[in-house]
Amino acid sequence: MVELEEIRIGNNEITLNNNLVKTSILPQTTKELSRNIKIQSNVIFEGSVFGNCINIEGGNVTFEGAVYANNELYVNSRTEGFNLLTKEVILYGSDVLSKNRYEDCYGKALKVRRVVAEKFEDLMKTYDAVLAPACSKSEYVTYDINDAFMTVYKESVFTALANLIGTPSLVSGGVQLMGKYFNEAALLSLAGSVERAGE
Repeated sequence: MVELEEIRIGNNEITLNNNLVKTSILPQTTKELSRNIKIQSNVIFEGSVFGNCINIEGGNVTFEGAVYANNELYVNSRTEGFNLLTKEVILYGSDVLSKNRYEDCYGKALKVRRVVAEKFEDLMKTYDAVLAPACSKSEYVTYDINDAFMTVYKESVFTALANLIGTPSLVSGGVQLMGKYFNEAALLSLAGSVERAGE
């Protein structure tokens, strides 16, 4: 985090990203009454802040002093309502798809996906469907929200194959059925048989 001891006076807009602002941002002239402040991510304000418009785009923002917005205080709502797991997945996806890591992560993942899809197609030349568990438990078990990412990750191993290669799949009677590409009718027929057998 970059510490800012002073903010240059006279700018029409101040953009902050990953900063510790150790001073107040208050207008010194009438021109500065129209100054806008854009907060991109992770900023701590130790002093008071004034802006014509204060726009918070994302990340954690801490105001330890007074906040004055002449017109509006905008808080980007893109992340409102997202739980911890969703935010972690978004951050991980952003990291993987970043320019510097694209080939290391995403490029390799596409190659693995292709190999797995080809092996599954070979398997499906012999069988109409694959019967597999849909999850590790038959009843819902509560877990701590801080463990959500790891809990969901562990459970996803049961459905990861279908999600990875895009093969048709469904859960019926507590089990997962995966079928051949473009052969959903056979899969639905099998699912009906599973449900009737469970009655």
